[in-house]
Amino acid sequence: MGATKAEETFAAISRLLEGGMRLSDAVRQVVSETGRSEAAVRASYYNQRSKLGLRGSPRRDSRALSVDDAVGEARQLLQRALGRIDREVEAAKARMETAEAQYEALKTSADERRAELERKIASL
Repeated sequence: MGATKAEETFAAISRLLEGGMRLSDAVRQVVSETGRSEAAVRASYYNQRSKLGLRGSPRRDSRALSVDDAVGEARQLLQRALGRIDREVEAAKARMETAEAQYEALKTSADERRAELERKIASL
């Protein structure tokens, strides 16, 4: 039997949190990867966390954030932003190709559709 959505969501967010990401950013990343609503992702995460008897953020600790850690987190964030730009460009390209295909199909069928409508008008 496969994992439930809540289990998958909890695992994905937990991995991101362990990598140093903030919970809000992790939720947004899972939303962008899955296409689910933010509310659904958050509900799945919190429900599974509660089911496991966990409280609070798993990455909280008492140590201070070092400069190297802060720089590393900033680097990770910027690298994710670079990847997001590439995904946005690819998505825009796909939308453009779909629109272009629809345009070509309409352009190709325009004469035939006009002729058919003219025949119907003439028969009236």
